[in-house]
Amino acid sequence: LVFSRVCARISVAKSLRRLTWRVLTACSPFAVRTEVIPGAGPFCESTFVISFYVPYAFQAPNAPPPQPTSDLVYLRSLPALKYAVYGFPGFAMTWDKLLPNFLYLDDYLLEHNIKSIPNRQVVAGYDPPFRLRNRWNEVNAIVL
Repeated sequence: LVFSRVCARISVAKSLRRLTWRVLTACSPFAVRTEVIPGAGPFCESTFVISFYVPYAFQAPNAPPPQPTSDLVYLRSLPALKYAVYGFPGFAMTWDKLLPNFLYLDDYLLEHNIKSIPNRQVVAGYDPPFRLRNRWNEVNAIVL
């Protein structure tokens, strides 16, 4: 849904047709990053922040990307951060598929005495929703 929403909002930028095509093709090979920020209590909802990589063609000193036409989509810059990353193949669309990978990464960090921000899960998926085989995903921990 988010993949379609962001790519669709870009495709309606009529005055930027050539640049639009470049952004649409870039929606596929770059990571879709989902950060899960847990709610304050056991019955509070978590926040999911889904981000797409903006290609270098739309980064300074070049012209910025088209502005979103929906309040649900916004542009933001992330600071430079240090991540511990564990990659794995397949579909990773449910917590049951993600949790073992997060636990593996967390155990590794604990074993090697590497400190990270607790309870802050970040998932990166590198494939469009229509790719059925040879998919690649990553779970990330922000290292302190």
